[in-house]
Amino acid sequence: MCRALLYLGKPVLLDNLLFQPDSALVRQSYMPKMLHMMNLAGFGMRAWDAASHDPASPFSYASDSLPIFDRNLKNLAGKVSAGCVLAHVRGVAYTTQVEISLQNVHPFQFPGVPLTLAHNGDLARFAEMRPGLTRHVRPDLARCIRGTTDSEWIYALAVSQLEAPHVPPTGTQLVAAMKKSMALIREERAQPYLWRFWRQIPGHGHAVIFDRSWYGRVLVERVEKFASEPDWMRAYGEINEFEEQLAESGAIVAKFWLSITPAEQLRRFKARQDTVYKRFKITDEDWRNRKKWPQYERAVNDMIERTSTEPAPWSVIASDDKLFARVETLERLCDRIEEAL
Repeated sequence: MCRALLYLGKPVLLDNLLFQPDSALVRQSYMPKMLHMMNLAGFGMRAWDAASHDPASPFSYASDSLPIFDRNLKNLAGKVSAGCVLAHVRGVAYTTQVEISLQNVHPFQFPGVPLTLAHNGDLARFAEMRPGLTRHVRPDLARCIRGTTDSEWIYALAVSQLEAPHVPPTGTQLVAAMKKSMALIREERAQPYLWRFWRQIPGHGHAVIFDRSWYGRVLVERVEKFASEPDWMRAYGEINEFEEQLAESGAIVAKFWLSITPAEQLRRFKARQDTVYKRFKITDEDWRNRKKWPQYERAVNDMIERTSTEPAPWSVIASDDKLFARVETLERLCDRIEEAL
C-alpha cells in the first residue's frame, strides 16, 4: 500500500515530518508485518519554502530505494525547512506486472506546470482505457510522461483539462478540471472494448495506420494479465467480427507482424543504450518485457493462428534486416490493395 503526507503551515524542518514522530511518513513505510504483502518501490517529495531563492519552485527529491535506509534523504531532511510538503512512499504488490523505477516515483510534476500529484491505488482497466484517454491529453504534456503508472496519466489528463496548464489555476478551475477528467475516465470505462477503435476508423477514400491497435487485448493485456483469460479468449472472435464488418463495408484491412529474433532485439537494445541520441528509446520496461519473450511468443502464435482470416489476413515479415522489411512490407501492401480493387 502507498503512503502519502501533505503538510501546509508554518515552515518546519522536514525531519520533523518524515522521521521523528511515531507517526512519521518514513516510519509508517517500514512495517515488518506488512512486508510480505507489499514491495516498497520508492520515495518522492516536493517541498516549497517561501524563503527560498525561487519560492514557486519546490525542492524535489526522488529515489527508488527504501526511505528508511536512505541516508541522503535523512541528511536532507535535517537541513531543509518548508511550509508546504507533498511526500509519497510507493508500495506495490510482489508481481512482475509492476515496474519499479525512478520514473514511476510520485509525486508527478511536469516542467513549467505549477501543479503536482501523488496518488494511492490503481485505476481499474487502465491499460484498456489508455488509448482512448490519450486523445484527451495535450501532445506537449503527453511527451512529458516518463513512467508506466496510471497515476502519471491521471495527472497528465487532469492538467490537460485546464485552459492554461502552465498558469496557476483558481480553486474553481482545478475542481472543474478534475471533474472533467473523472467524467472522461467513467465514459471510457463504460464502453465496449472495440468502441474506442470504431471511433478512429476513417471514412471511404481515407487511410489510417494503427500501431498495435485492438490486438493489445490478446498480446500485452494477456501476457501482463491486465485482461482476464475469458476476456482475451473472447477477443479473438470479437476481432474477427470487427474486421469482417470493416471488409464488408469496403475497407481494405492489411495486417503486418514485423518479426525479429531475440539476438537482433538484444543488439538493438544495446545500440540504443550505448548511443546518447538513441537512449530515449530504451527504458527499464523494455528490458523487463524482454524477459517475457516465451510468453509473448505464445501469444503472437495464437493471435496469428486465430485471427488470420480471408477478409483480414496476417503478413509476417522477417525484420532482422530493416531495409528488407520495409521493402517487403510495401510490396505486400501493394499486392493487398491490388487484390481488393
